[in-house]
Amino acid sequence: MPIQFPEVEEVRLDRPPLDEVVCQVRFPSILRIAQEEPAAFQDLIRKRFPGFEKQHSFQLKLSMPGNPADASAEVRPITYLFTDGQGQNQAVLSPSFYALSIKRYGGWQVFLKDLELVHSAVMEVYEPAYATRVGLRYINRMTPENTGATTRKELIELVRAELTSTLQGQIWENVEGTLGIASFVAPPAQLNLRYGLDTDDSTWSFLLDLDYFEEGQIDLADALARCEQYHETIYRAFRWMVNDETLGRFGGGVI
Repeated sequence: MPIQFPEVEEVRLDRPPLDEVVCQVRFPSILRIAQEEPAAFQDLIRKRFPGFEKQHSFQLKLSMPGNPADASAEVRPITYLFTDGQGQNQAVLSPSFYALSIKRYGGWQVFLKDLELVHSAVMEVYEPAYATRVGLRYINRMTPENTGATTRKELIELVRAELTSTLQGQIWENVEGTLGIASFVAPPAQLNLRYGLDTDDSTWSFLLDLDYFEEGQIDLADALARCEQYHETIYRAFRWMVNDETLGRFGGGVI
């Protein structure tokens, strides 16, 4: 049974409250990506993502007390980062996945165009057999600055009451943060909603983090169509979590 939220008309927001939008597609490891520079891949996306950086990530293994010989650093596979001119958006390539991370969101169609570019480059150069995981994630953060809220109570009231009921009442006034997680499962798909209040240096924010993914052996020819479906569900979930008055604070209008 598909994940159901009320159907709504999409409203474009002039100032969406997004920290980041990320799409990641995982596939069986391709040794060629680890063993040679991705020059052909870069040529296909360089006009949009001219910046380049190569990274090795490390994971420190801590020893158990009394057995210091167990302490070591594990080198993880190389990762290639390709950034736009402002350094806000990037395409990522590793031996086992590609990803698109956007911090300056210009709307779904703009995001999808970049995703098609990266996806097509991966398919043309490396021809992965299939995907093992496809995920799309929208990380929203509502703050006094982007909502105009002057009190914590006003900020909380911009979110659906079911998600903020534990923050109501005087006893919660000194709470600095909460986090709730709701998982909607419709195999092979799953949508995780993370939501909660965060306080940093006396500045409040409310997190609305929506992560939709599927796992299994997925035909890569269907990856972009699946992401379109994920986006539709994520948007309906977001609209369910906030009210129409909240959209107006981000430059959107509902008729």
